[in-house]
Amino acid sequence: MSARVYLAGPDVFFPDAKNLAVTYKAILAEYGLDGQFPLDNQIQAATLQETALAIFEANYRLIDSCDAVLANMIPFRGPSMDVGTAWEIGYAYAQGKPIVGYTEILTPYRTKVYHSGFSLAETDPVDHLGHEIEHFEGIDNLMLTQSVRAIKPTLREAAEYLATIV
Repeated sequence: MSARVYLAGPDVFFPDAKNLAVTYKAILAEYGLDGQFPLDNQIQAATLQETALAIFEANYRLIDSCDAVLANMIPFRGPSMDVGTAWEIGYAYAQGKPIVGYTEILTPYRTKVYHSGFSLAETDPVDHLGHEIEHFEGIDNLMLTQSVRAIKPTLREAAEYLATIV
């Protein structure tokens, strides 16, 4: 039986999300993995609040049903990764599930903060508000980078690596 893998990431917001899901699942299948995409959930609710709760519950239950998580850690709407994906990484980590991330942007977090306009220089230890900028040479906040087993530049490389540890 192949390992079930939750595909976390901001990809659900992309215009071609359902086609991406098909592609991602095919890549995972090449490595003997069974990809599960959040949009696989069937959500029916009457109000926005009910829809939000239904999506939340469906997604955490989908993570519960999986053996591992493959997370798209690309910066999304700022220098850091998508906050929903960050939550999913933390949730899976708390369950002891192996998590592998991927992003083609392997730039250190401090550099990304500068390029996003939040600091005056690439080497500034603080942002424009005087708040310290984390600098452990990771691509994002240490709580995220330390939660994953590896960060690869592509989904394919991440899937290949994940297949060796699940």
